[in-house]
Amino acid sequence: MLYTNLGKTSEKVSRIGIGTWQIGTREWGWGKGYGEEQVIAAIRRSIELGVNLIDTAEIYGGGLSETIVGKAIRGMRDRVLIATKVWPTHATTRAR
Repeated sequence: MLYTNLGKTSEKVSRIGIGTWQIGTREWGWGKGYGEEQVIAAIRRSIELGVNLIDTAEIYGGGLSETIVGKAIRGMRDRVLIATKVWPTHATTRAR
């Protein structure tokens, strides 16, 4: 696996990451061709092979993506970097 520095830090990030936007999305076969068990196995195997970057967001699969990523990395959280996004319409505070 090839790695690069994350910004100006000494943190190493794999040049290949795992994108999780399709997790929980029926349009991409969720529940038909694959499900939670297969995704968890794939994420764990990727980590075993050196991938340490996982991209997710609260909107992916209606939140299911982040939930499953959490299950997949249980016990190995210190081995991965999580890139996530927040859907702006979910903000609960307003500027006054």
